[in-house]
Amino acid sequence: MKTSEELLAIKMTIKTLSVKVKRIENVNKRLKKIIDVKDNINKVSDSSQGRKPSYLDRFRPEKRTNNFLNPE
Repeated sequence: MKTSEELLAIKMTIKTLSVKVKRIENVNKRLKKIIDVKDNINKVSDSSQGRKPSYLDRFRPEKRTNNFLNPE
């Protein structure tokens, strides 16, 4: 039979591992939200092809070409 110190050590190990798992789950949730937002932005930009600009398009930065300050 295990001593009380060994049982306490096992309990603390399990608690530490459960906290780490919870942190990983939280990070995973945040990453999924970021990916979903990026996917939605891409879907909106893909679906906006061939349409007139909306009110919100005024606030999005345009990619400009042939600009001597930003030659991308």
